[in-house]
Amino acid sequence: MSTGRLGAGDTAIQPTIFDAKGDLIVATAADTPARLAVGSANQVLTVDSSTATGMKWAAPAAASFNTGYAYTSSTQNTTSTSYTDLSTVTSVTVTTGTKALVSIKSRLGNETQGAGVWGHVSFAVSGATTLAASDERSISTYSTLNSQWINEMGATFVVEGLTAGSNTFTLKFNAQGGYTTPATFYARSISVVDLGS
Repeated sequence: MSTGRLGAGDTAIQPTIFDAKGDLIVATAADTPARLAVGSANQVLTVDSSTATGMKWAAPAAASFNTGYAYTSSTQNTTSTSYTDLSTVTSVTVTTGTKALVSIKSRLGNETQGAGVWGHVSFAVSGATTLAASDERSISTYSTLNSQWINEMGATFVVEGLTAGSNTFTLKFNAQGGYTTPATFYARSISVVDLGS
């Protein structure tokens, strides 16, 4: 198969439209081809309606993530069987899209030897979104009778279905299992990374 140069009167795009390696053919209007000169190293092709071709080469936008972190070191406890705040509230407010990565961590303990307790840590979301704390998104540990214990636990959750905007993520705690022994919590933290929409 051989190729040849088209005649000047042909309506096909002429190969002389290209001036350099990497040049592109774009349209400036309907049925109107034009050359877009190759960009510089590491640039990306970007739509820009203000240019003649509607396209341009530009440096890539820097990745940007909204994040937040909160930490409480003090030792506090609860006997509540439903999720509640401790004396010191641990929360962080982040502007998010509809998804976020939430990591929670705490030391959970039983300071009263002779009774068992099941301690849970979860988180609630308020602000643009209303989401209650749930065992589905929790860390927990159980103490048998006649033992004292301290465990450090953590987990990370992808939370979807958020309402985009300013959202506050707050740690919540409970003591389940039918015992009156307080569940004790130490060195607890929450971190949030916006994952966009």
